[in-house]
Amino acid sequence: ILSGAAVTCAAPLHLPDPGVWNWTGKIVSILCMWSLVLFLPALKPARLYATWEQQEGSVLPAILVICLLCVVQIVMQVVFHNTEALSRETLAYQATMPGIDEELVFRALLLGMIDFLCPGRIRVWGAALGWGALFSSVAFGFVHALFVVKGYTIHFDWVGFVISFGFGLGFAWIAERTRSILLSIVAHNAINVAGVLVRALMLR
Repeated sequence: ILSGAAVTCAAPLHLPDPGVWNWTGKIVSILCMWSLVLFLPALKPARLYATWEQQEGSVLPAILVICLLCVVQIVMQVVFHNTEALSRETLAYQATMPGIDEELVFRALLLGMIDFLCPGRIRVWGAALGWGALFSSVAFGFVHALFVVKGYTIHFDWVGFVISFGFGLGFAWIAERTRSILLSIVAHNAINVAGVLVRALMLR
């Protein structure tokens, strides 16, 4: 909620060249959420994931999963025949902002806090997945599938929910396997960039 509010409230502000994407909102959201996670004592379980350190032996499996997620993204874009004109701003935005902002919210804050409050995990290919992985992925799916369209009508995209939920589980696995959101940020931005590039190629 705080992250979304920061993005929305900062939209009327303008950087020197804001372009099409809401860079200001994302930057404000990132600064707010990182400040909360790093300095609020109650959020210590989330802070454990906000680290550069990777669990020993976890980097290679995580990279393999990142590659798999990118392949899935490419296949889906081709199957659904999605197209989009490529711009340098879109490419730069998708390669940076979404992962840094959303992984902190979903894979550090939500996943970390829910796992702390609701113990109990199962091991999946070396990663201990708990309730945090499930509920953070559900929330991730809803955020990417729920829209308010013209006339303030609420629209829910079930296909978008299933796809985002699946990617969310992949990002959660990476965060749990490495015990860090660093490579889940890389994965998030990588599939976004893959999608942008494939959609641009489909126009040709």
